Amino acid sequence: MTARLSFKGIAHQYDVQLALQDLSLDVAAGEVVCLLGPSGCGKTTTLRIAAGVERPTTGRVEIDQTVVAGPGVFVPPEKRGVGLMFQDYALFPHLTVLDNVKFGLHQQAKDEREPIALRALEGVGMTRYAHVYPSVLSGGEQQRVALARAMAPGPRIMLMDEPFSGLDNRLRDSVRDEALSLIDQSGASALLVTHDPEEAMRMADRIALLRKGKLVQVGTPQELYYQPVDAEAAAFFSDVNRCAGTVEGGLITCPLGTFPAPNIADGTQVDIVLRPTAIELGSGGVGVAAIVRRARLLGEESLIEIEVDGHDGLVHVRVRGAWLPAEGTSVRAAAAPERALIFADNALVSGGESTVNRQR
Repeated sequence: MTARLSFKGIAHQYDVQLALQDLSLDVAAGEVVCLLGPSGCGKTTTLRIAAGVERPTTGRVEIDQTVVAGPGVFVPPEKRGVGLMFQDYALFPHLTVLDNVKFGLHQQAKDEREPIALRALEGVGMTRYAHVYPSVLSGGEQQRVALARAMAPGPRIMLMDEPFSGLDNRLRDSVRDEALSLIDQSGASALLVTHDPEEAMRMADRIALLRKGKLVQVGTPQELYYQPVDAEAAAFFSDVNRCAGTVEGGLITCPLGTFPAPNIADGTQVDIVLRPTAIELGSGGVGVAAIVRRARLLGEESLIEIEVDGHDGLVHVRVRGAWLPAEGTSVRAAAAPERALIFADNALVSGGESTVNRQR
């Protein structure tokens, strides 16, 4: 697919701080890409550069293969054809809901603005609030109005900066789904900033993981979750258990078990990463001996923390259902070898499940 939004070798610096380094990324027409990473990694700077709020220090930005930022070129935000949606809603308190949505329609004829704004409000279920002021709306309702305002002009590209982080879990899910539905219906591309891995996996066609101003990995949600580029990337998506070992005779032995390593040379030092769901607990049979130190119910899952001889720190295990063994209970912990992520020199060399189907 043709790239609708492209970053080519972008670098950006604030005084002496380098916020972005050699960032290149394409967002295809109709695609949702999430910029994911911890605070300060360059996510919002990337979005601001796409919007035209910041000029990149080097590199260029293209929209529909036309340069909008680069050497000798800078197209202002209002002429880029992008929609903007932010965490703080940015609604004008002195304007009604309808007038807030109409505000972004200055390029349309005056007699067309109200019908377009009303259709946008209808799309998010907010028509009945058209003539009230934002102060009487809940956070979720204000976010729906902000979404309607961003989508009303029919932007080719939606830029969204942590737009759902201020909502409670129930509202967050419904507003996210509404946003995805509207973006899909419009055919717009979307670039979404988030620090929440679950949100990125829920919304994105592809995820761009940033760390200290650099792109670490770009791929589908299942690629980043099951085939992370390094151990730190694996740990960003969930709690992990780690142990070290050396390959001998095609096997790796560590306190959490023995794992096959048929394609890794003997003598190679490796790190094994296991997500909490990759370990099963039982009262006998296979696995290593362990002692329960803590058990907590997390709704549909239970988190069991166990102590294993020779392992530094507690091992986290997640099991389906409500199982809360008492502290001091003896168990056997069996790690699934096929779910182990094996890293040598902090690069994935074995493991990962690549056959997971995903539909949005």
